[in-house]
Amino acid sequence: MVKLVCIIIIVGASMLSPCSANATTLAHLYEVSVPVFTQSAEERKQAIHQAFAELLVRVTGKRDVLSLKSGQTLLKKSRRYVRSFRYEILPPPMVFEKDEPSDAEAPVLPAAEINEPVPVAPAPEPGQKIVVFFDEIAVKNSLWKQALPVWGKTRPSTLLWVAIQDGDGRKMLDIAKPTAISEKIKLESEKRGVPFVYPKLDLRDQAEINISDVWGTYEEPVKNASARYKTEAVISARFSFDPAQGWETYWRLHQGIEETHWRVTEADLNVVIAESIDKLASVLADRYAQISIASGADRFIIR
Repeated sequence: MVKLVCIIIIVGASMLSPCSANATTLAHLYEVSVPVFTQSAEERKQAIHQAFAELLVRVTGKRDVLSLKSGQTLLKKSRRYVRSFRYEILPPPMVFEKDEPSDAEAPVLPAAEINEPVPVAPAPEPGQKIVVFFDEIAVKNSLWKQALPVWGKTRPSTLLWVAIQDGDGRKMLDIAKPTAISEKIKLESEKRGVPFVYPKLDLRDQAEINISDVWGTYEEPVKNASARYKTEAVISARFSFDPAQGWETYWRLHQGIEETHWRVTEADLNVVIAESIDKLASVLADRYAQISIASGADRFIIR
């Protein structure tokens, strides 16, 4: 039986100025990790190229920087910006429980194949990763020279509440605990440099907010429950799944009297989360990133 799954995400408190005391400083913004199979020179070259592409998106806040001529020019010189690198062993991949199909959904095999073994070759997993440390000053100067935006290490923190509805009803999701959804959110937020804070879901939270408040995205109880965490961003997002159409999500970002919203529809939940956080990062970068414009011997920073 196919279950109908819906997810609501709330990210709490009001967004302030770029210099807010409640912002988060990302100390490792210019470090990027890429899984690899070997430590060969050829694979290292490809991994550094991939890492620098991720860094350009993270620092500019724009996914389309990789399609710009200026971005492609920088990407071709990715190894020039490497300060150092190291290899680390990766932990075993996490395995999450999946819903088993009911008898009605079980695939029907031809009679001749019922008793025949079906070989399944598991996809190989990288056993290590390369951690690349890029030269922050060199990267910034090159981006400014190309008149590309630079989003600094100080970024608005966001408190993330998640409510899920599945065949078992509605419940709050503790993102601090590993699940397929929470791990993908953490991965994409790290890639894009969007710092999330997760609620404790302790007795105090339970006294100030309940599942209906989060599910209904009610502003007042969400605001009250979020105040203790002193974060900056306020986002409400709704995820729903339809077996025929796939995933659809609607995000709404509040900043003072301004409101921005977007919708993403994809068959793959991973793609939905990635594109949603891409859009969030792009919106925030528009508000916080700086562009340097040179004029003769002078250089002007604008935002």
